[in-house]
Amino acid sequence: IIESGYLSLSEVLASSGVLHINGASSGYSASGTPDMRGFGERAAQNVLIMLDGRPLNNATLESPDLSTIPLHTISKIEILNASAGVLYGNGAVGGVINIISDQSAKRENVELKLSAGSFGSSELASSISRPLEEGGHLYVTATASTTDGYRDYTENTKTYGAMSYLRDLSDGSFSFGFDQSRTDGYLSGIALDTAVTENRKAFRTNSVQKKRSLRQTIWSKIEKTYGSNNTFQLDIGRRLSNQEGSYLSGSTIDQLLTTNSFTPKFLGQTLLLSMPADYVAGVDLSQSRYLTGTSNVRKQEISSLFGRTKIDLSDQLGLVTGARVAQDKNKLLNGSSVDNDVIAIELGIEKSLNEQIFSLRFDQNYRIATLDEQVTYPAPSYSATDTPIAPQNGNSLEFGWKSDSTRITAYYLINNDEIYYDGETSSTNTTVNKTERYGLTYSSDIRLSKSVTASINATRAYAKFTDDTYDGYTVPSTSEYFGSLKLEK
Repeated sequence: IIESGYLSLSEVLASSGVLHINGASSGYSASGTPDMRGFGERAAQNVLIMLDGRPLNNATLESPDLSTIPLHTISKIEILNASAGVLYGNGAVGGVINIISDQSAKRENVELKLSAGSFGSSELASSISRPLEEGGHLYVTATASTTDGYRDYTENTKTYGAMSYLRDLSDGSFSFGFDQSRTDGYLSGIALDTAVTENRKAFRTNSVQKKRSLRQTIWSKIEKTYGSNNTFQLDIGRRLSNQEGSYLSGSTIDQLLTTNSFTPKFLGQTLLLSMPADYVAGVDLSQSRYLTGTSNVRKQEISSLFGRTKIDLSDQLGLVTGARVAQDKNKLLNGSSVDNDVIAIELGIEKSLNEQIFSLRFDQNYRIATLDEQVTYPAPSYSATDTPIAPQNGNSLEFGWKSDSTRITAYYLINNDEIYYDGETSSTNTTVNKTERYGLTYSSDIRLSKSVTASINATRAYAKFTDDTYDGYTVPSTSEYFGSLKLEK
């Protein structure tokens, strides 16, 4: 990835041709939000983003900030362009992105990088990865960057540091780590088109915000093998996100979010009715605590039990089946307690024929409303009011075809009670009875000559409302066509 020439993680993701980066901007936060299958302004809540298998999505409307993850710390990126409610749970509606860091790659190297560019941009990055005695491995990295920005009030500085230790055991492994990122800078605010035309550095004073963002994660992972085909994994983590800032007009913002996670699971191979099967089964537990200013503490707890298996009915025919049962408990801003239950199932079939693979899969997904979405400020008093929102749920049908060099996937997704911000009539977060999405993705590697290969990725995604006030309208801020072309020699 670091040798690709891309400057940010968002650029790497956009080059995949299977997703759109929504809301990319400059200044304090220049990362944007990956959008798969057309969710627009709510993409951050409908696409699950993970770092080394641990979710980065929040119990608030705060999006995972991809700009805080330096490229030199990334080993590879896995993109699942599919609904995956059973396997991954909350928020895996449009797809899943798993960023694999160098913390999980046992390489031996020392790196030092210095770069500089226009508008006062500079970055210094270093990393050390080396084996230790008795099967241990240590990884340490640090990055610092700064830029003045092109527009006024877009200057910012970013720092990132991470440390991890991994030790191989006779029947598994043990690892733990810590990372922290900090960003200091400005949100440059909204300017009128006429002002930008006259001066591209223009800004609007009352919307400029000086902001500091601090994120920390501490984690531990245990892996133990049983026999030759079965493994137990336990992943424990704690994330902290602290957002502090003030507008030039004088008003301030102060948000603190902590999330604890506990995920034990078993995976491996077994026999079901004398047929070989791959399986995974486990529990996902998360607890979030959210404080804004001097307001009451809000809480969200999500617990789920899941299992999924792929059974080889024959050498050429496979059956996929799975289910997840989830419960969320919410304590809202004014003290209201709200509990919800969700069930999702998956059923699929895969057929191999003449070095080709055909698949048909049905998957149910869901998305639990964030704590921010469950409070409104109605006129005329504009006082905070608890507004519980039931979970969004969807049904996805997907057909796939794959050969040695080409892959095509077609999907049809219907969401019920989709959580959406109604900026036209009520200016509140609400639900839309029904939305509809369908599309096609195509990827192929074509050899142009003995030494040159063309990699083509193309996506067509259509998303629209099919009920309520916006019936027939396209979901805003979505991209219908996108793709990529890469030549390799």
